[in-house]
Amino acid sequence: MKKADPQGSTNECDREESSRIRSLAHDINNSLMSCTGALQSLLRNTEKSSSNYKRLKLLLSGISDASELVKQLYDTTRGLNQKLVNLSAITEEACQFFKESLRKEVSLHFKLEAGICVNANSVQLKRVILNLLVNAEQAISESGKITLELSSHEEENRAELVITDTGCGMSEETLFKIDKGAYSTKGTGLIRGQGLTNVRKILESHDATLHITSKEGIGSSFSLDFPLVSLLTRKPETTIISENANILLVDPDESLHSSLSPFLQQAEINITSFASFELAYDWYAQQSDKIALIFLYGKSDCENILEWFPKFQSIDPTSPVIISSPHCNKTLTSATGQKGLHCFSWPLNFPETTKMITDILGSEQHPQS
Repeated sequence: MKKADPQGSTNECDREESSRIRSLAHDINNSLMSCTGALQSLLRNTEKSSSNYKRLKLLLSGISDASELVKQLYDTTRGLNQKLVNLSAITEEACQFFKESLRKEVSLHFKLEAGICVNANSVQLKRVILNLLVNAEQAISESGKITLELSSHEEENRAELVITDTGCGMSEETLFKIDKGAYSTKGTGLIRGQGLTNVRKILESHDATLHITSKEGIGSSFSLDFPLVSLLTRKPETTIISENANILLVDPDESLHSSLSPFLQQAEINITSFASFELAYDWYAQQSDKIALIFLYGKSDCENILEWFPKFQSIDPTSPVIISSPHCNKTLTSATGQKGLHCFSWPLNFPETTKMITDILGSEQHPQS
């Protein structure tokens, strides 16, 4: 009689459990997509000046992050893709999201140096920051304060993010046990088993470090060090003429701004330009209420334009988008069936382009009934 293979049974159970998790994650992600659609519909019908507008955008961003995390459960080949990201913008978004659920007895103060760039996975970084902020709040039993500071140290090629709270604090013995990896200071919160362990793992995958200092009865401080890639010392090119007609131009080759800008100035249209889709997206996520139109321009590659268009539109579905590329007129034109998307054929005639932009802005400000 053939003996049962316990290892084979274990592997089969693991495969079934893995399949169940992937299936469940897929269903959760579909539900999140439905929520995204509903929120985008609400956003289109909400005034930009309304306080609910920014709240809806924060919800959309949170759902997008949750969807990305869920995808990692059912797509085992999906790595933690890292790219150049604006840590300042990511941190500010995490703070704004956290403030929505922060109890009134606890205050949050944050001071962020602008334009700090690191190589990272933005979703995972927000996960780390939010976890540490939640832990800080839970360490405060009654009233208190949480302080977050982000700064760069160019001479040491590093960026430092420090989160400090006025909570219960921890003894040296507790700190020692936490550094060893599996210690809980309370029944809920971050430091309860794998919470802080996961934070450390994420930071290690980014070549970042975590240092904790604390004193009982006074509070705790969590210091995160990241390798600094660059600082956005050169501000986006901008000539402020009319705050009511701001355009965001994404021009990787930096070949369009200098040619188009004089015509837009004559039409009293302000233009803000970036040479990077990633950095423009991060900036737009924080400043979309100041932008009336997005212009995505790709001199040689239209694939990036088609990839980034829905990402920009997910932040604010109401803003019109212009796309243009000299080598991809046909491809881009086929995509213009989407609402709010305009394709400008190349080569661009700058006076005509300016007039078309003015017409689009005018129709947005005075829509036909």
